[in-house]
Order: sequence, then C-alpha cells, then structure tokens
Amino acid sequence: MAYPYRITDMRFFAPLPDAGDVRVESRFAGFDGDRRFPQIDIQLLAGDRVLVAFRLVEVLLPKGPLGAAPPESRRAFLRDRRFVPGVALSDFDGTTTRLTEAIVRQSDWLPGNVARIYGASPRSDLLAEVAVREHVARRAFVHPSTVTVEADLTGARAAMRPLRRHPVRVERAGDSIAVVDAGPPVQDLAPVRSYWRERIGIGPWPIEDLYYGLIGRFVGDVVLADPEAFAKVRGEAACTSRTIRSASSRCSSACSLPRSRRRPPSRSRRPSTRRAGSAG
Repeated sequence: MAYPYRITDMRFFAPLPDAGDVRVESRFAGFDGDRRFPQIDIQLLAGDRVLVAFRLVEVLLPKGPLGAAPPESRRAFLRDRRFVPGVALSDFDGTTTRLTEAIVRQSDWLPGNVARIYGASPRSDLLAEVAVREHVARRAFVHPSTVTVEADLTGARAAMRPLRRHPVRVERAGDSIAVVDAGPPVQDLAPVRSYWRERIGIGPWPIEDLYYGLIGRFVGDVVLADPEAFAKVRGEAACTSRTIRSASSRCSSACSLPRSRRRPPSRSRRPSTRRAGSAG
C-alpha cells in the first residue's frame, strides 16, 4: 500500500480556474533512492495547458491482514463496524486465537490506527486486548470494537449482550499471544448489581437477593438491538425515576396532612329547579 510521503518539487504555470474541468495526469518516475519510495510526476491541466506540475514521493507500507481483505469486506469492517467472517488480525483454528506483535505493527504503521479500529485505549496492552476482542467477537458474531475486555484479561462481553460474560484464558510466548475459552458463556449480573448499589447507596440487602434470584430464574438473556442508541438514552431513565420519586414524595406529604387541613373533595352541585307556581 502506498502512502503520500513528501513533495520534492512543485511548479505553478497559471492560476487554477474557478470553474470548468481540470484534468489530472500522473506518470511513474522511478524511485527516490530506496525502492520503498516510488516517485510519481503529476500534472494538472486545463485543456492542453499545464497549470501545476509536481513530483510526489510515496512510501510503500505492508497492507496487513485487514488491508488484504476484499474491498467490500474492508468497508464493512472498517467503516460500518460490522462483523465480517475472516476479517481479523489474528489467526483462529476453531478453538484458539493467535496473534503476534509483528502482525499488529503491520496495520499500526500510523500510530493509534489499530487502537482506533478496535476501540482500545492506546495505553492498554494492545496485543492482548486485540486478541481477546477478536476471540470473543468471533463467538458473539459482533465487531471487535463492541467488545469490552476486563482489566485482568479473564473475561469479556459484547455490547449487544451486556449480561453475557465470556470467560477466557490468555497465554503469552515471547511476542505472541494465544486466547482460548476458559468456559462457556455465563449470565453475569455484576454490572447490574454494581449500578444499583451505587444508585441506591445502601449496599447489599435482602430485597436485592430476591430480585437477582428472580432474574437468574426467569431471565435467560438480555439482547440490545442497537447498543449505541441505548447508550445515548441511558441517562434519561434516571431523570424519569427522579421525577417519579419527586411526585411520589409530594403525594406522601399530602396524604400525611392532618385531617383538618385536607381540602374536601369537590362535589358537583345540581342546579335547583322549581315548578311554575310553586312559590308562595
């Protein structure tokens, strides 16, 4: 893959037009020393008149496994963030995911490129995180950027199934890493428990055990059709719950007023009617 490296010469012969067609012609002009640096002479023309001429030097970089994928698959994986079977940095034999530093560097020639594609922190253990993300992505049929990896690399979960934990085991050997399943996927209510303990602020209590016991008995899985949309409205539920609690407290205050201070319910009064001649 060629990437623009530098312009060694540029000449202007006429102003660029504000309207109309401009033709671009390019010709291979050998190499700038090393064969990794091909040169291309480029001209911008209006009709037969040369407007601008310059020499562009490019640098040849390895495509890596992602760059070698067919264009349609590349677009789906890199642009649309969709799961595409076979598009990955690692190798997979059906049970084990294997990845090396050399393979990661081939696609990370622009520093931070791999971290951006996979949604990883640039300061993380990139090799291990990419390997775990791809391993679980294959199991869950999702894009690896939607996989969240635990800090100790013992498990991960896909955003579309936030309560399903995939336990994994990571093994290192030099500059390579291998990831295997450490067991079948299991329902993990730790994120729910942590969220509500923080929101309620009372720690473990009996009703919590009752709720989670019912969830474990009757809820098989939770699947989010659109995890990104769910994440955007996640805070709105908290606003609604605060509104409900506020309304409830007002109702409780009103109901606790002394009987003498309560306003009696309004009653509709029927208009009185009299028959003609009945007065007297």
